[in-house]
Amino acid sequence: MKETIRILKENRKLYIALNLLFYGSIVVGLLYGLLRPDIGEEMAKWGVSALIEAPPTAPAIFAYLRGSFVAAAVLTFFGNLFMCSISIGLGLVFPPIVVLVIPFLAGMGFLWGAAFGPVVASIGSWRPVVHLLAFAIEGQSIVLVLFIMLRTCDAVLRPERFGETSRWSAYRRALAQTGRLYVLIVVILLVGAIYEAFEILYIVKIPKLVP
Repeated sequence: MKETIRILKENRKLYIALNLLFYGSIVVGLLYGLLRPDIGEEMAKWGVSALIEAPPTAPAIFAYLRGSFVAAAVLTFFGNLFMCSISIGLGLVFPPIVVLVIPFLAGMGFLWGAAFGPVVASIGSWRPVVHLLAFAIEGQSIVLVLFIMLRTCDAVLRPERFGETSRWSAYRRALAQTGRLYVLIVVILLVGAIYEAFEILYIVKIPKLVP
């Protein structure tokens, strides 16, 4: 873990910038959703439909609707881990793809916020606000995935930043750092999945819709 912290400290400007981009997009989206709840509701419907239809997340959605805490936590964890792993894998195989991921990161943050705004406005209680912590926890995994992808791309373009003269050597060094950061992502996703399942089922208390 010390090595992981060292990597983030050495690249703190990049890490801070990615956090500002993602969480800033959530805040902007949240404000937009509060100002335009009609559009926010449409985004929320689209987001739920996408989650239900997507193979990595559909089982978790139905676990929440059944009211099963263990199944919801486990399936949320593995669904999020699968998507993070695929993204990292694409970045390792084709580093320039990170150019497309940056606007995707901002767009995802905006969508999360915009879809959540009408929920806060319509319910008018403190309960939906606790879900913001789930955004904060699981959002870190998304930030770290993009951090890894940018570092991998940087290793190919500027190997000297990794203390190497060849791109291949720098790439291998970035790959070793990816392994350490991936462990942190797994821990974050595990904590996030447990919290999200507990929060949705026992704090927000969504109704049990599936037997």
